[in-house]
Amino acid sequence: MAITRKQIIEAIEKGIVAANREYEDWTNGDWVTDSGVESLMVTCIAERLHKRQKEKESLRLEVSFRKIGERSKANTRPRSWTNTIKDTNRADVVLFNASERPTCVIEAKRSWNTKRCDRDLRRIRGLLRKCAHGRGGSLRRGFLVMIIAKQATKTKSAEERILEQMEKIEELVNSTFKKKGQKVTYHRGDAKRPGKRFRDLYDDWRAASFCIEISAKN
Repeated sequence: MAITRKQIIEAIEKGIVAANREYEDWTNGDWVTDSGVESLMVTCIAERLHKRQKEKESLRLEVSFRKIGERSKANTRPRSWTNTIKDTNRADVVLFNASERPTCVIEAKRSWNTKRCDRDLRRIRGLLRKCAHGRGGSLRRGFLVMIIAKQATKTKSAEERILEQMEKIEELVNSTFKKKGQKVTYHRGDAKRPGKRFRDLYDDWRAASFCIEISAKN
């Protein structure tokens, strides 16, 4: 049996937490939200995904959208590829099944940025519309994943502030993002404390993974 959707989501969440903890240890307290280190998130996510993949399944990093389209074997003519999914675009992580066909793409961001994240969501949506079952392709789903870190205030806990931002993102996506026949699902990770070495300094901070999943309905 191939890697399951549940296993993919669990691996993403654990990878994000691991990347944050590792960077915290390296830097004596910084989190990935403090630096442009999305590559570390990608690496930790990929490691945990591969451990859950079955025999002959594989994954690759920085795969061009063109190659994803070609390997999906979707019935899509080259001229129909739009600027949203042009060849210069690349996916951070791509999962391949035992037949070497792509099934899932993952884009990692260290924090939410409305403009950049909307662009990535549109790209994932475009890939699914061109490369999923409806076009005879193999692609099933894509994820935009990030970490949300918040400090407690006098009136709200860090956990409350994280949940508040997650809800705001979901509301924004639901109200402005055009699904175009795709399904959008949200996955909220548990808020994590700093590592034991840093709790005396930063125990009013928490961080949690957040995933936006776009999947094909057919």
